[in-house]
Amino acid sequence: MSNTYLTAALSLAGSEVFSASEAPSGASVSQRTLAVTGADMTASLDAQSTPKLEVSPIVRRITISGTTTIDLTAAAGAALPIAASRTIDASGKKLVAVRLSCPTTNAGAVNVAPGASNGYAMFGSGNDIDIRPGETLIAIINAVASSKPAVSGSAKNLDVTGTTNDVILVELYFGT
Repeated sequence: MSNTYLTAALSLAGSEVFSASEAPSGASVSQRTLAVTGADMTASLDAQSTPKLEVSPIVRRITISGTTTIDLTAAAGAALPIAASRTIDASGKKLVAVRLSCPTTNAGAVNVAPGASNGYAMFGSGNDIDIRPGETLIAIINAVASSKPAVSGSAKNLDVTGTTNDVILVELYFGT
């Protein structure tokens, strides 16, 4: 069995330069600049971390044509050589990280939701999310056990819908 690792580093840093009338005590641009930064987040997940990363990632590039259902008990996973295929079963495991990304060329939002049957509540019961053109959503659980539901026969499907021929990249990582 292969070993799966995930390293994530998220950082946001912004600034605002106030005009001389907004900040009259600032003689220079640097004196009128407010830096906005939060704590950077880094995480490394593997089979020994909390949470544990225990299943190979589920990776799908979906071109929209109606509704595509991702069955987390029989999903496409990364394989070598690239032309090969393999099926990933995340049964009994919980979501620990996700990336959903749409290119800027999409015509509209792509919706990711619990499946119509046996839905997996990735964002809570009955909650879905729209990923718009050019948007990327990254969520990772770091240093605490995942509180997401475990994949099971009654909680296993994600439905992906959007405008025909739009694209979304889905990466899902599971463990405990």
